[in-house]
Amino acid sequence: MENVDKRKFNGRNKNAGRKSKAEELKVRKLGIDAITEIYGSVEKYYQHIAKESKDSFPHLKLLQEYVFGKPKETVENINHTIDNTLSKDEIKALKSEILNDY
Repeated sequence: MENVDKRKFNGRNKNAGRKSKAEELKVRKLGIDAITEIYGSVEKYYQHIAKESKDSFPHLKLLQEYVFGKPKETVENINHTIDNTLSKDEIKALKSEILNDY
């Protein structure tokens, strides 16, 4: 196994966080160059995905996300038992029960 330097950099891992704009642009250019080499143009690439999407749900999903963006994801809180009206004595009793269990 390689000897990996595990030191932190300002409280973060060396490669933590978002990539730089230059790195994102480099990756984007690599992708566009590969698409152009294989399909001839980005337009022909999208046409290929559109044709494939007639019989393939993953292609359809990919095409729709490219064109319309990903749908907004929402998470509904289904915990309706929250009661903010506990007295100090009730809070103390619950706390003692919890601490006794652990």
